[in-house]
Amino acid sequence: MKIATIISVAIFFLVVVCPPGVFSEICQRLNPSLFQRCIKAGHNYTAYFPGNTTLHENIIAYHIEREARRFGQCSKYLDTILCSIFVPKCIEDLYSPVLPCRRVCEDFVRDCELKVDSERIEWVKGLCRLLPSSTANKSDRDECFQPANYKPRVNATSK
Repeated sequence: MKIATIISVAIFFLVVVCPPGVFSEICQRLNPSLFQRCIKAGHNYTAYFPGNTTLHENIIAYHIEREARRFGQCSKYLDTILCSIFVPKCIEDLYSPVLPCRRVCEDFVRDCELKVDSERIEWVKGLCRLLPSSTANKSDRDECFQPANYKPRVNATSK
């Protein structure tokens, strides 16, 4: 549960607290040898963190792969959600990480909740509630993305 708290705080900090221009570089390219799963999911860039080292990247890549094994192939949105948690998608023009839309996360939870232990899925449910619910351009902070392969469920509703 500790890692979920740390990740939640990091995402909150990046999305809500960090004003534009805090970092001299906003985005950094993901290392293709470490983050193939994320690059295939459309995450070519993530937020730039000063002092980021190859060791940090290796640790993050390890955690992504470990969680992927633990979740198994419970959902076709697994890579989108895991990569968004560990290396949030970044678009230079927005000066902020772009997170998946809430309904993508909710569909991921529905796909996985009967196949994965409840403790593992509960913290993802909590993260879903923090995600933006619209792709509309109300403001930079309200934008989210849907993966290219996303097909919304007919009965899905965002809260």
